[in-house]
Amino acid sequence: MMNKGVVFPETLEHLLIERSLGAERAEKATNARLPKREFEGIARAVIELSDASDASAAPYKGRDAELFRRAAQLVYMVPRAFAELRAVLAEMEGLFSGRAEVSMLQLGDGLDGPLAFLDFAARSLGAKAANISVMGSDSQTQKDIHGLAAMYGEALRGEGFRIHPRIDTASVDLQTASAPRARYDIILLNRALGALWQDNDADKRKRVGYIAALADSLEDGGCIVIIEPSARSGSRELQALRNIAVERHGLNIFAPCLRQGPCPMLDEGREAEWCFSETLWARPKFVRKLDQFLERKSFAPAFSYVVVSKQSASPVQTVQGAHLFRAVGGLIQEKGKFRAYLCGEVGCVMTTLLKRHSKGDARSFRSLRRGDIMAIDDWEKKNDGLRLHDSSRVETVSYTHLRAHET
Repeated sequence: MMNKGVVFPETLEHLLIERSLGAERAEKATNARLPKREFEGIARAVIELSDASDASAAPYKGRDAELFRRAAQLVYMVPRAFAELRAVLAEMEGLFSGRAEVSMLQLGDGLDGPLAFLDFAARSLGAKAANISVMGSDSQTQKDIHGLAAMYGEALRGEGFRIHPRIDTASVDLQTASAPRARYDIILLNRALGALWQDNDADKRKRVGYIAALADSLEDGGCIVIIEPSARSGSRELQALRNIAVERHGLNIFAPCLRQGPCPMLDEGREAEWCFSETLWARPKFVRKLDQFLERKSFAPAFSYVVVSKQSASPVQTVQGAHLFRAVGGLIQEKGKFRAYLCGEVGCVMTTLLKRHSKGDARSFRSLRRGDIMAIDDWEKKNDGLRLHDSSRVETVSYTHLRAHET
């Protein structure tokens, strides 16, 4: 799904529209036929929610302002965040396949987490029960989670899935809340790091200790999933947290990294670099219409994430003799060559394929996207990184296929 794209369910889009805009507007909104004034108001609210530092994002005070903000959140922001988490969960499908019952604890507010997990449990796992607990601080969000999860569960059963969601919510301060008593397959920190200690280095160490302690609340084989926005500063903080979690707390990286060693993007001299992901998705009608008003040039949701577990990990480094790399940047086309940053056991390196060598077994390199896992054999080390040639073999590998090779 990380490579093929996430399809946002039409039934869920309709539920979100009705929840935010009301039944009266729902039919028109579902077919993207709202009056222009309302689309403009919702688009303005999206800008306001997306970037409070933007001068054009001054709070909208026109008629229906609160209605438009709620619509922007539920009908635009939630589907994009849903696509991000759904893509990450797709990489974890092999961990839980065949399970009749799965569980998740979300720390932090957000509708997308419970809805994406419910969709994953039904469509990817064929589970009968999805037990979802949420610890957050926003009472309206918790009310929405209860209502929408129940309605979406009913819609999924109408499609032939057997899923029954069980929802439990609690209003807490994450920094002072007691450790979870139950055990979960997945613990999700959904843009929640900002609610944890962050003022100085000592506080950041507390944050890592808090996350490491959560591992005691995981079921065997369970994972902690941390998702954050794709901005450089926050992404680099997440990369640093990843290093400390491995080096000092004995946790293991499941994704996106293909190495347990320190993140090479934090090496000296690489301060301007950071690791983030993008996912392709089939945008729902309402989002496509809003994107016209927003004049967006990029439609792929961008985010940073890390998945850790306490299970011993021995990352697969080769598949059929080929070494594995993840693309941590998009494809760069220059005169006579294709280039991309790839990260693997050898580090994070600029990798180059000359166009005259791109018609053989290495041709898959020409279509790589950020986040792809590439199996590569036979390269040359150059001063500027790795050089592929006409005898190189390049293949895109799915994460599910990759993990099937673990021993």
